[in-house]
Amino acid sequence: MKQPKEPEAHVNSPLQLRAEADAQFAEEMWRFRHPEEGGEKLTLEAILVECPLRYGITVGSLDTLSRFYRWLKLRRESQEKRDAIRQIQEEMAKDPAISPEQIEKAGRVMFLTDSYVKKDAKVFGSMMKIGQTDKSLAQRDKQLKQRDKELTQREKLVEQSERRVALLEAKAAKADQAKEVLGSSLSVEEQNQRLREILK
Repeated sequence: MKQPKEPEAHVNSPLQLRAEADAQFAEEMWRFRHPEEGGEKLTLEAILVECPLRYGITVGSLDTLSRFYRWLKLRRESQEKRDAIRQIQEEMAKDPAISPEQIEKAGRVMFLTDSYVKKDAKVFGSMMKIGQTDKSLAQRDKQLKQRDKELTQREKLVEQSERRVALLEAKAAKADQAKEVLGSSLSVEEQNQRLREILK
């Protein structure tokens, strides 16, 4: 199933690039601002000092660090959303009465609902386009099936016509043979015998 893209890392942000490549780093950076129960929340100023000491990454300004945390928040929300929907889809897949197409459609509906509630026009628009594409593909598939049905019917008609032609040709051949027998010098009894053999 196609899903909304995660927030993209800025090419000039070593923090975001490191977070993309190192899940542990991303988790530690998140916990600086969102510690587990009993932990100490660090200020942006403290994190600005901590980054070069702990990770060897120098952050240019508090604004850069603030933008990184906004990106990180969106990234985590996107991941949590995907994980939740994947779990629901896995549960749906256990029911043999639910087709893979229905499961995929349900996932898109959940994404659409979430993005609409959050006023995420970009994601909502992307998912709508996916839905429209799927609808067009379904219509196209229906048209192709109808054409296949029509072609099958035509093939059957052609086969029937070919059989009729073969029967007519066989009858014509027997008629020609009968004419030859009747015009031959055979006796009446021999002609009748020969005709019976031809018309079997």
